[in-house]
Amino acid sequence: MSRLVFHWMGCIILAVCVCTHIGVVTYNEADVKPQSVDLPHPEYPAEAREAGMEGVVIIRALVDTDGKIGQVKIAKSSGYKLLDSSAVEASKRAIFTPAYKNGKSVQCWVTIPYKFTLTK
Repeated sequence: MSRLVFHWMGCIILAVCVCTHIGVVTYNEADVKPQSVDLPHPEYPAEAREAGMEGVVIIRALVDTDGKIGQVKIAKSSGYKLLDSSAVEASKRAIFTPAYKNGKSVQCWVTIPYKFTLTK
């Protein structure tokens, strides 16, 4: 399975497309690739800031055929529930253009990393 890596605001997003009618379609096999339209920044919870929590949360999000996010999974936790929850909520609000294969929109899993870093 091949993957394409593209950058958004310093984040790397990996995409793998899935079509329920013809099996798995890789990002490269899609005739039209999904593109991010809106990737909201997660809120940095005040409690997490005060406690000095930092980390990276890797989210797997399923882009539905309408470009909205249908499912969200934590692929890699930051180790802090507050940061993980904030990343999940932000990713649920993301919007993409759908991927297409043979003229039909297909579902596509994307991987979105969210980095929480405190400035000193």
